[in-house]
Amino acid sequence: MIDHLLTQKLRRSSGLTLEHADVRKAVGQRMRERGLHDRHAYLVSALSSQDELQALIEALVVPETWFFRDPDAFAAAVAFVRARLAQGRRPVRVLSLPCSTGEEPYSMAIALADAGVAPEDVVIEGMDISLQALEQARAARYGRNAFRSRDLGFRNRHFSLQGDIHKVHVLHDAIRGMVRFAPANLMGDLPLPGGWDIVFCRNLLIYFDEATQGEAIRRLASLIAEDGMLLVGHAEAPALLRAGFSPTADRRAFALQRPARADIPPESPPSPAVTTVPMVPTRMPTKLQVPRSQADRSAAPGARPAPPAQATPETPPGDMSDRPVTDLLEAGRALAEQGRDEDARRVLLDCLRADPESAGAAYLLGLISDRREDLAGAAHYLRRAVYLEPNHYDALCHLALVLERQGDAAGAASLRRRARRVYERGHRGAGA
Repeated sequence: MIDHLLTQKLRRSSGLTLEHADVRKAVGQRMRERGLHDRHAYLVSALSSQDELQALIEALVVPETWFFRDPDAFAAAVAFVRARLAQGRRPVRVLSLPCSTGEEPYSMAIALADAGVAPEDVVIEGMDISLQALEQARAARYGRNAFRSRDLGFRNRHFSLQGDIHKVHVLHDAIRGMVRFAPANLMGDLPLPGGWDIVFCRNLLIYFDEATQGEAIRRLASLIAEDGMLLVGHAEAPALLRAGFSPTADRRAFALQRPARADIPPESPPSPAVTTVPMVPTRMPTKLQVPRSQADRSAAPGARPAPPAQATPETPPGDMSDRPVTDLLEAGRALAEQGRDEDARRVLLDCLRADPESAGAAYLLGLISDRREDLAGAAHYLRRAVYLEPNHYDALCHLALVLERQGDAAGAASLRRRARRVYERGHRGAGA
């Protein structure tokens, strides 16, 4: 019983969807660190100690980021800042939430400095629930794992290498001075300041259940200026599109525009579990933002795959059943991105008939079914994608959301755990 109470309190404090197994592991870690052996006594004391609750949150939140992660996002953000400045709107305000150990907001500062933007024309702030992560961010000292892109020219320009045996890259003061940090929790009790022109909130929503996602999306919308930009992770964009956000012209950056004030759901009354707002769309998006395959995303930073030429908004696809499978998949993706669901579905079904083992086609059909509120169809195709490709991270995330909307909370939780393991394995490999 007391374990359950602690898990619930940590969920309320962090907003994260925490499993009892994760909390038990964090409790064991804290007891070992403090040399304690009486588990019950520790749990009783942790429930009444804000410092100990914060320490458990630190143990549960594992920072995983690096400089210029998904470089298209930073290119889109720099272009947005330049457009704002050309309109005479300064300073442009940029928020990174959660900012982890600082790589994301510092990447933005570096990108703006390299683009010739004056420091006084921007305000960049990083916020995070982890006090330890913020301390590391302010120190701005990074090991090699923080640099995973192929183009490391920025590291030579903006960092100094220190140390003999354990080498550390220290960020120059000019860039450090462009970013300030503050503790904050998107799902906390205290409201966060709004009016941000750009908000980076990437790979946070994937750790929330559907109801908590709905509340998080409402809070994110309240942070962003009326015509501001939100940058999210590729697996999170569809949920935001269902909630009324709209895609920007640069699809590969996963940049979205905030809905109008009238479309933002009203704040819901607080509840003991935080998860109070069902994620019901305020309006269906006219276009579906479709993630590229993992192979597409592994291209060199800044490289853009050539756009498919099979279909345009003005030209119907015609009979494509005799085309190569790769052409069918790309044409289906392009049609889905244009909001042409019926055409996309027909082409993707042709793709599946030609190649029954195409996880990509099954996944896209699942997204289209979900967008049309066909939950049974979405579950069918997403299960097929996961069967064909067990480590298909996007399919696991979306299938978890669909199962939750169908009332299968246990199945959704199991898929979310699988997705998290896939995500963490993939990024450990990226830093090897």
